[in-house]
Amino acid sequence: MKIFKALFYNVAGYASMLGLYLVVVPVSDDRPAWHWVLIVGFGLFSLFCAYDDFSKFRNEKHTTYSTKEKINKFMKKWIENEGRTVVFSRDLSWGDAYSIKSTLMKKAAAGDLKLFVQKNTALSDELEKNGAEVVVYGATTHSPASRFTIVGHGKEGARVAVGTKRKGKHVVYEFESGDDPVFAIADDLTKMIASFAGKI
Repeated sequence: MKIFKALFYNVAGYASMLGLYLVVVPVSDDRPAWHWVLIVGFGLFSLFCAYDDFSKFRNEKHTTYSTKEKINKFMKKWIENEGRTVVFSRDLSWGDAYSIKSTLMKKAAAGDLKLFVQKNTALSDELEKNGAEVVVYGATTHSPASRFTIVGHGKEGARVAVGTKRKGKHVVYEFESGDDPVFAIADDLTKMIASFAGKI
């Protein structure tokens, strides 16, 4: 099918570039910070290119939210799902809403919250002190157009919600493990970044 070919080309392209890089700069060698920026940046770019291709070939399950209050209500309910929650965000700005923050704090205290953020924030620091695992993927020239949150991570039936903006409205797409390549790509991205950060 065309969609699987498109996804394969995206993943294979990134894998080829990474393989070539590791030939030039072996794993055992030290590398400057800007190398990590490029590696992670290309990984993010490949992920969202694959997502864009996939969205064109399939009618995903998605919901549009017209107000910040509605998207916050969705996020609170989504994070409340049982099991480990993995959040990939830029600065967790949406997490400051009281109802969401309290839910995040409960998840952190239970040891069921892992955060990937571009930089530390007051909220990420507070959540880390409360038990959350925080991975900082660093400042890059590429700010992801979409963010995602995985619930039930590591268990059968885990799901990912990918958020983006279209025409001023929040659109959230949902994918389930085992059914959608997008879930696998999002999960692989978090594992790759955690590995680079030494927190896998």
